[in-house]
Amino acid sequence: MPIELSTLLTIILSGTNAAQFFIIWKTRKSSVRKSDAEAQQQEILTVANLSDVYTKISEALKKDVEELIKKTERQAEQIEKQAKQIAGLTKTLTDYERKCKLCQK
Repeated sequence: MPIELSTLLTIILSGTNAAQFFIIWKTRKSSVRKSDAEAQQQEILTVANLSDVYTKISEALKKDVEELIKKTERQAEQIEKQAKQIAGLTKTLTDYERKCKLCQK
């Protein structure tokens, strides 16, 4: 049973189309993988950059907090000194008031 020319051409062209679809599918699959790999690399770079920024900000904040603590401690010491001075002045004032009351009598 001989195959007609049109049937033979249909089979050959169908096979060619199937091959083309297979090649396109493989190429697309490959480009999707490549695209995914590039996206992953970009994500890794972004995470690394964010990590660096976080580290730098953490160090800067730590330094600022340490400076604030030192400043607060210095201010507390100054307040203590001023409180002692006020206590001394209050005592002196009380002494003068007592003396003044004695002088008025």
